[in-house]
Amino acid sequence: MTLLIRTDFADQAGWDALCSAVRTPSDEGSVADVALVEEPGYAGLSTEQVIPLLPEDVAQRLVALADQVTFSSHELPVLLVDLLEQRSIRVVASELQSVETELSLANLEFDDVAREVEEDGVFRGFPGF
Repeated sequence: MTLLIRTDFADQAGWDALCSAVRTPSDEGSVADVALVEEPGYAGLSTEQVIPLLPEDVAQRLVALADQVTFSSHELPVLLVDLLEQRSIRVVASELQSVETELSLANLEFDDVAREVEEDGVFRGFPGF
């Protein structure tokens, strides 16, 4: 399971849209395996500040952050952090399910996804899918 942590609380409509997007099943009927975290204690924190605050009993590879950048775009690009490799990329909300699933199942490596990040630094899907 991937935690989707809200760090920007200025846009409730954006958060609601993001929650809806990650709960909407893909064309194949899959839904992202994410737990939505809406704790005011995370407000305004950077990735480096959030990671040490994660519960110790949470054994996971990925964490997604919904920050100011997320809510500044209609695509809602969350910051997806690979805790094992200490790397991150932006992934549009509509693609979070596929990326989260493929990385969790080890069907893809983080580098496979990172290679498909567009010039603006956002992953919008694999060509041809």
